Amino acid sequence: MDKNILLSVIIPAYNRVAFLETTVNCLIKQIVNGKLENIVEIVVSSDASADGTPEYVDSINSKYSFIRGFNQPKNLGVAKNIDFLVNVALGEYILLCGEDDLLRDGALEYFINCIRTEKPNFIINNLTNIISTDIISDKIYKHSG
Repeated sequence: MDKNILLSVIIPAYNRVAFLETTVNCLIKQIVNGKLENIVEIVVSSDASADGTPEYVDSINSKYSFIRGFNQPKNLGVAKNIDFLVNVALGEYILLCGEDDLLRDGALEYFINCIRTEKPNFIINNLTNIISTDIISDKIYKHSG
């Protein structure tokens, strides 16, 4: 384990690239603004997505040193994809996020402060979901009545 990484934010991804981009950008902003690049990492695993997610994962892999992305050659399913992410995460603590989970500004700094001062066994947080106009969510909202 890399002793410098305190928190790994893991994101299992499947065919929701628009959501994923928004969530990753939210995390990048917090990491950069909080100067957390050396202690927080983002780890994304595209689960054999067919919608542009693998290309997005490749693009963020080469842009940021604190992001690691993986493209699974075959669909593992969400549980095995999460297990994969946990196993490759370098952090002492892990934060599981979905592609559509946003953290409030300052949340990552708050978590790091809490980890450093309290050394908790776990932290429970409440995430905000994205309302998107992409094709998938449009179908969901039309059918949800």
